[in-house]
Amino acid sequence: MKLKGKKMDEQLNALLDTAWEKINSQGRNKDKSLINEAPPEFLEDEIFWRRSLTSPLPAVWPPSENLTLYYYAYATGLDLAGNLHDGVYVARPWARIEVMPKSDSLPKLTWLRDTLVELGIQGFRPLTAAEESLYKMWPRERVVNFLTQYRTDRSVNETSVIEFTKFFCMLMSHNSVYQELRSKHEAFYHWLGCKHDDSHDKPNLLWK
Repeated sequence: MKLKGKKMDEQLNALLDTAWEKINSQGRNKDKSLINEAPPEFLEDEIFWRRSLTSPLPAVWPPSENLTLYYYAYATGLDLAGNLHDGVYVARPWARIEVMPKSDSLPKLTWLRDTLVELGIQGFRPLTAAEESLYKMWPRERVVNFLTQYRTDRSVNETSVIEFTKFFCMLMSHNSVYQELRSKHEAFYHWLGCKHDDSHDKPNLLWK
């Protein structure tokens, strides 16, 4: 039986929880009570890391009949000393989870590194109403459905393609991890045609 929605999220989270414990065993976040109880001088150089997961990206583009999706696990870090107020630290992707939505196979985790490697500082700001709406419109399950149906379902029309590309281009502009992954999904990023991507002259919305 193919896993969808909540069941798939449960499996992804179970894989991530187990893998994250291995990262923690390397010395990260061993004591979560640091947030509330550590003295200020101890927090001076402390970063509290939390695991995060990207939206699914297609392994190949255009998608094949046997669609394979990759989710990438990375981490964001809060500066507990309070020196960084308008951003978070971001770690490079440390694992990849392979999912085949059309098959009965279980999600498969591949390690990319066994410790956190900092990518840089990602600034943040409040989302606009339009951005917040776009995030709500495209939960992971809808992204999976779009990629699964892209070549075969008439419901995937030009309007939904434009909405999808807007969503992913927003992700690229908000989260440096998606820029980090560009070289692994070159054809998909080219198809997206994001305006802020220097490799494009204009949006390329439809694959034919």
